[in-house]
Amino acid sequence: MTTLTPDARTETWRQLLLEHAEDHAFVRARFGIAAEPDYADRVLATHDPAPWAVGSIGVLDAMVLRDMVYALRPGRVIEIGTAAGTSALLLARAMRECGCAGGGEPVVHTYDLHPWCYFDRSRAVGSAIDEAEPETVAMIRRRVGVTAIDAGEEFAGQNIDMAFVDADHRHPAPVVDVLALLPTMAPGGWIVLHDTNLPAEADRYERLKGTRVDWKQHGAKWLFDSWRHEKLELPRHKNIGAIRVPTTQRLTADDFRGCVDNPAMPWEMEPSPAALRLLDL
Repeated sequence: MTTLTPDARTETWRQLLLEHAEDHAFVRARFGIAAEPDYADRVLATHDPAPWAVGSIGVLDAMVLRDMVYALRPGRVIEIGTAAGTSALLLARAMRECGCAGGGEPVVHTYDLHPWCYFDRSRAVGSAIDEAEPETVAMIRRRVGVTAIDAGEEFAGQNIDMAFVDADHRHPAPVVDVLALLPTMAPGGWIVLHDTNLPAEADRYERLKGTRVDWKQHGAKWLFDSWRHEKLELPRHKNIGAIRVPTTQRLTADDFRGCVDNPAMPWEMEPSPAALRLLDL
């Protein structure tokens, strides 16, 4: 396997970002803020994953997350699914960069069920955070051995403006994560969902590499596709999107029946007893 040098990797990512200028401008325009002429370099300055963190978010995902931080200027962000910690670092850096973080308290609260990074079990979950600059590390609080249900209980009623769900993508796990977070969210708050086009990404990888993969999971896609309220879908990069919590309607498990109880969307995992109670099953 060919490994790019750091300079070559940076240049490859810069070109990819420039090719997706439409997506950058689209997110910014949706929230009434101007696109940045030098956005590619700014994204690269905030997204510099460790070489070992090969299962982390991609540079286009980082662009979208950074744009969402600039658009929403959240005082706190809840992340479900820490893995290496790359996205938590990106969120914290973006919040510091745009000036919406302050007070000396952690502003990115990241939760993961496992004590180890899912794609490298020799590393503790969030290991990339420990390798980062101290001022960013201080902005992040990690919780291990916990799920979105724990986050929902801890932050219930706190009116969180932004959350990022990037954990178990098997259906209906993402539905459980969103349901658990709803009590924490501000009316009109946004939940960013990663891997909303994962089956197509898996198909593309199989064609490219000529090998089968076991991560063709539909949970995030089916949740995003079936969301009946406002959502953000990019023109080109389809593997990340955002759903907006209604401003006047309190959602319950019944609002997700079309996704959870749909024969065309078979379950890909068995939820825990606590998750089943959340689903009202």
